[in-house]
Amino acid sequence: MRLMAAALPVVGVHEEPLTGSPLVTQALFGDCVVLLAAVQGWCRVITSDGSCGWVRRDELRKVERVRGRRVRVSALQAALETAAGKITLYLGAELTVLGEEADRWRVASADGTRGTISKEAVRPADIVKKGAVGIGIVTTARLFLGVPYLWGGMTVRGIDCSGLTYIAYLGHGYRLARDAEDQYRAGLSVGPEELAPGDLLFFSTTTPGPSHVGIYAGGGTFINARSRSGVCFSSLADPYFRERFLGARRYI
Repeated sequence: MRLMAAALPVVGVHEEPLTGSPLVTQALFGDCVVLLAAVQGWCRVITSDGSCGWVRRDELRKVERVRGRRVRVSALQAALETAAGKITLYLGAELTVLGEEADRWRVASADGTRGTISKEAVRPADIVKKGAVGIGIVTTARLFLGVPYLWGGMTVRGIDCSGLTYIAYLGHGYRLARDAEDQYRAGLSVGPEELAPGDLLFFSTTTPGPSHVGIYAGGGTFINARSRSGVCFSSLADPYFRERFLGARRYI
């Protein structure tokens, strides 16, 4: 098994080894992928979220093992200051702490890139077990309000419905499946009267079965990424969603 690391702030994982091919998902800077095959400047990979697709070879680098405490970017975006300049990192990107300098951590990414980042822009990468985790997940999802919809997207530049739920949970140490159907299969089934902030709500919209997902925020509302309006609040009382509601799942 050969591991490679994403070498750009966001690396597109495509359905086919062709420029312009639809996205399957995205890999964040430093994310490790498993290399399956290489064809004419493209690599077929399995990403850390379990997705399989094609990435341009020049957007990957060899993995350099670095030991240390892991942290994850918790801001929508943050600057990694390196000797070569600034690299924009997006919420969810993982780094290894090498040391500290006043209000900044000295860090390294999986490909060996070294630099410093504000301590306020990251949090421990381990699962958060203390406090109201569900409310924290909702708070993270709220950061994306107004972000445009992008099929396969995972960042403030564009995100889809299951990308939003995946990233919101990842920001608190929980790694869900990447797509709505697989997320629906996992977790504990929760009845409508038992809903709590952070639970995921599933709907049958574009295709039969779970094709849309949102994060319950309380008061009958949820945060979701919609193809026309981007990330926004919606209501379970809305006839469109009420008629298409499949169920809820809890993971924490």
